[in-house]
Amino acid sequence: MKKIWTGICLVLLVLLSGVVLYSLWGSQEVKAVTEYEKQEVERIEIEVASMDVDIQTASVSDIEMSAEGKTDQPLFTYHYSEGTLHLEEEERKGIRLLPFSPFKDASLSIVLPKKKYEGLTMQASSGDIRIEGLTAETIHIEASSGSVDMVDTEIQKTLAVETSSGDVTGEAVTAGARTYKTKSGSIREEDADGGKTTVDTTSGDLSLSGMQVLNGLEVETNSGDVHVSYALAAPQDGKVLFTSRSGDAVVNWEDLLYETKKEHSFEAVLGDGTEENIIRIATQSGDLHLENR
Repeated sequence: MKKIWTGICLVLLVLLSGVVLYSLWGSQEVKAVTEYEKQEVERIEIEVASMDVDIQTASVSDIEMSAEGKTDQPLFTYHYSEGTLHLEEEERKGIRLLPFSPFKDASLSIVLPKKKYEGLTMQASSGDIRIEGLTAETIHIEASSGSVDMVDTEIQKTLAVETSSGDVTGEAVTAGARTYKTKSGSIREEDADGGKTTVDTTSGDLSLSGMQVLNGLEVETNSGDVHVSYALAAPQDGKVLFTSRSGDAVVNWEDLLYETKKEHSFEAVLGDGTEENIIRIATQSGDLHLENR
């Protein structure tokens, strides 16, 4: 019986060694560049699993798409229909569980002509997403463990980002309204501008620094800490409400007048205390750090 088990283990070892060798050396590096045929694209839809996606704008006349990865299989497909360009990662056969799997190294790069797009919709699993220089009416992103990074991006209507464990970062992002929802992923944004911001997290930390306008902020978190700093030159009108079960608040804002202040909560007003501009922070055990610098 012992010899039988030894033989089975040897067979499995040989098979595993073959998979390793193929993963590391059997697949050739593939890089394909595609220039999209001349069609008027207003909306973009992207669905990927493990591929990283990088979207940028440039002074080009046509959309350029390039993909690279260590595989002997197609990386992505695309089709156009009534103003919508749809890109989708090709399902590749093989073992994806190994840490050295080549499937995790594939990436998709998209260069768009500079203009305003109606919308960008993305769905990703473990792939990271980066967007730079894009102007759109709406952006909607759903990701699992992949991160989402946005730089110098303008969303005229709504920005909605939802992740599980993936982090969300933003720099110089303007949005008519933005919504972030995560479980354990952290959220960090610098120099944000635009309308109301809504954040819902479980254990992920939130950091919003250099907020340009006071147009409403609503945050609900469980154990994540909240750091919010505004860069407001002129006096503002609004209200600040903080409630927590065990979290503490550290506030550095000269114009803030407290109406009520308790150990783990407070209510305060700015200027005339208008109901249109409310900063509402609710945590369970997370602390709040709030300032106007």
